[in-house]
Amino acid sequence: MTIQKQQADSDSHLLIIKDSFANAFTPFAAADYAKTSLIDLRYYTGDVNQYIADSRVTDVLVLYNISNFVSDRNIARLGR
Repeated sequence: MTIQKQQADSDSHLLIIKDSFANAFTPFAAADYAKTSLIDLRYYTGDVNQYIADSRVTDVLVLYNISNFVSDRNIARLGR
């Protein structure tokens, strides 16, 4: 999912790597970026590093509920 501002002052692009815990925070983050993308590793099967390069992501935020973060086996995919 990607949120894009109609009129943006910059080319800033935030990638939020998330679980459902981040849904409440996303609108606040999106207010400060020209583009905000969301990846839920439980459902995204692509290469996150390639996505970052291809999409010209400027900032990355990993936002999880702590209990989900310590038990989610998909987090290891970020280290590739």
